[in-house]
Amino acid sequence: MYEDKIKKELFEKLRELNEVVEERDAIEENTGLSYMELRYKCKDADYGGLCHREMQLEDDIRVLLSDSKRTPLTLTDNQLKKLSFYAKTIDPEDPLLGEKIEKSVDCELLNFADNMKERLKRVKPLLLTASIDPRTNGLYKQVIDCYGNGAFEASCVLCRAIVEAIAKRYIEYKGYGDLLVGEEKQLKKLTVPGVLREKLSIPIEIIKIYSRIARKADRILHERDEKAEENDALEAIFYGGVSKDVINQQMIEKEKPAEFIQQKQVEDSIKQEVEQTLSDRAIRYLQVKPHWIVPYTHFSAASAECSLLFRDGHFYGCIAITQAVAEALVRFLCKTNFKKHDKVFEKNVERLSRRGFISNKLKESFLEIWEMRNDYHHLNPNVATDRQTLEELARKKTCLLPKIESEIFHAAAGVDGKIILGQPKYWKANGNQAKVFLRLNT
Repeated sequence: MYEDKIKKELFEKLRELNEVVEERDAIEENTGLSYMELRYKCKDADYGGLCHREMQLEDDIRVLLSDSKRTPLTLTDNQLKKLSFYAKTIDPEDPLLGEKIEKSVDCELLNFADNMKERLKRVKPLLLTASIDPRTNGLYKQVIDCYGNGAFEASCVLCRAIVEAIAKRYIEYKGYGDLLVGEEKQLKKLTVPGVLREKLSIPIEIIKIYSRIARKADRILHERDEKAEENDALEAIFYGGVSKDVINQQMIEKEKPAEFIQQKQVEDSIKQEVEQTLSDRAIRYLQVKPHWIVPYTHFSAASAECSLLFRDGHFYGCIAITQAVAEALVRFLCKTNFKKHDKVFEKNVERLSRRGFISNKLKESFLEIWEMRNDYHHLNPNVATDRQTLEELARKKTCLLPKIESEIFHAAAGVDGKIILGQPKYWKANGNQAKVFLRLNT
């Protein structure tokens, strides 16, 4: 940890988390009611507030850990509880407070990293042998990530979702998709395992694996005391991979070998490119992280893509899309405040500034983004071709966009968990609700 302020704030959050957990547990013990009964049946306001505060504190602590340790590693809920209990035993006036907390955090992170390495070693041999679509393959890799991070419940639940999607895709591929929606009355009660067994003659061993994974995930989702241990997650990953291999192998029987080989070659090429540029991509993304929340508009998704284009080194596209988003945003502001906009970008910006709807700083930022707009829109001969020059120009323009959005679309979380909007007129709020676009990875 590099700042005493962060150490002190982390310590205070840890102590408060411990107090909140103790108070919440005391309510459960005194009433004899379960979490679901207190939250949803009795609707105990005090208990609900404590649960909300617990989640808020855990999120705050993870952010502080990330800020202080400069690491992507995060602690599990149990590790956070352990740290918070440890913080309770320390005198807040202890001159070695920061050092003690730091050592404790370092120890937990070191154990976490060591455990992650061991888990990834165990899961490394569990490779898919059949070709599957990129979407499913990406989800399967996320299962591995969950397992590596110790999120065993998440691994089990996501495995269920994947094998169910694979099974349904295979059923539709074989022409029995109508049975899944129950269009024929006599077949309305036919389940996915039933279709696999009765119509498609899938081996019973695979159907048993499917059902086993599904039952475990259902218990995790619907039974509060159901837990998943490491072996449960490892088993779901292994057997889920086996079932995917068997079903998908049957799906590619009619595929042309040449096309399959070509696809695998392209996949390997993309994988190598990503692995070789991963560090550079992460550094670039951290330089241009988008604003965390904006109104849901026709350009909100494009705004988020600006950072992704810069991250992946697509600088021409990054510059062009950033300028397009700036133009769309200015028109949005004009339409909201004036009901109409001019065709000329600079006139719109000047009018917004003159009428006090944007600051002089935002005006300058908009105009800086707009510089050389026609050149990059039409790819005129005078556009930069040197990659370093392009990267610097893309960085400058893309960095300005989240700064503009954070001022215009300012929002903050209130004490009751509700989001407080800085300028509600831009959010098209309906009562206490507004449709928003979240950038959850910022």
